[in-house]
Amino acid sequence: MCYFNTINYLTNINLDEVNTKINQLTTIKATVTTNDGLLVNEGTVTFTTTGYTETVNVEKGIATATHTFTDTLTDTLYAEYTPNDNTWYCPSANTTTITVTKDPANTIINIQPVEANVDEQTTITATVTTENETPVNDGTVTFTTTGYTETVNISNGVASTKHTFHEALNDTLTATFNPTNPEDYNPSTNTTTVNIKIAQSEYTLKIDTTTFTVNEQCTIKATIYADNTIASNITKGKITFKINGRTLKDLNGRVIYAKVINGTATIENYIIHDAWNTQAVIQAVYSGSSDCSKLTSEKTDIEIIQKELTLTINDVTAKSGSTVTLTATLSDTNINTGKIIFKINGKTVKDANGKVIFVKVTDGLVTLDYYVPESMKPKDYSLTAIYTSIYGEKIETTAMLTVND
Repeated sequence: MCYFNTINYLTNINLDEVNTKINQLTTIKATVTTNDGLLVNEGTVTFTTTGYTETVNVEKGIATATHTFTDTLTDTLYAEYTPNDNTWYCPSANTTTITVTKDPANTIINIQPVEANVDEQTTITATVTTENETPVNDGTVTFTTTGYTETVNISNGVASTKHTFHEALNDTLTATFNPTNPEDYNPSTNTTTVNIKIAQSEYTLKIDTTTFTVNEQCTIKATIYADNTIASNITKGKITFKINGRTLKDLNGRVIYAKVINGTATIENYIIHDAWNTQAVIQAVYSGSSDCSKLTSEKTDIEIIQKELTLTINDVTAKSGSTVTLTATLSDTNINTGKIIFKINGKTVKDANGKVIFVKVTDGLVTLDYYVPESMKPKDYSLTAIYTSIYGEKIETTAMLTVND
């Protein structure tokens, strides 16, 4: 109530709109003047809003309060001037808007890489925390990649879902945090990789050729199988073959590499050496490629068939005291092992030192220059050639040596 007299003043109270943040010291100020604009220098101002009331003195027309709000607020702020002596000044009041907000917390979203096979269910997971690693407990996470988008609720800082991809994919997976209340949290985004592959069968490498004939051209073949079916999708990489642990090489000593075509690798026209004995084992080694990792077959016993072999020599005519060439020929011109000796009338031909002459076989052929002693009388002599292989096999044949006058 104001008691009017000759010096009684009406007052005005003005205050600014308050915009502040929680946990931040805030200044609340009101200006009190008379109607003719003079500053009032006495009395108090009471500020009031939800959860807050404070009375402060007026000095030189200004009433100032400071306060820290701990909750967000959007409300009316009341300011009421009360004079010390209402015979001089009249009370007054005014309002303004007070808004207390908070800075949303920055968030961090982490997402695990996704690797799976086509048509295989996989788990997609993201974690959302504040910068101080406090789990975020509301909002959603949207997962996005080629042909796939899904929004998942967050629980205890984790957003997790299961999904089955039906096509191969190698792409980026994006996870975006969407806060329920943007005043509490800022959104965040992160990416990872998603790699969806066509499931590979269990590949095995097997030797297809296990029977060989000595000194004949043959085909050596190995095949990659997927679940007992030829892996015809594999068209990369090379295969080498080993016999008793030694890699097959060509005549120049270079390793033979067989290209894989539709799951199969083949070496053609390879001469099987008679050095391959009956205890030989064969093994194949696949180099590996983007289609399939490196493979090694089991060691497989092989069957060695000795080719039927014949030995021939020609009748020879010579004079005593002359030199004649004795020739013996094997039916297989690929033989380069073993030795041949010659006998005349059952006696083995020897050199000048009395040692038996062993003639090495080259391309299935041996020749020996033989000096016919002058002591040999003109007549027919039996001429015998005996071939002995590296396995001890012997072949013998006989012709005629005729000594003339």
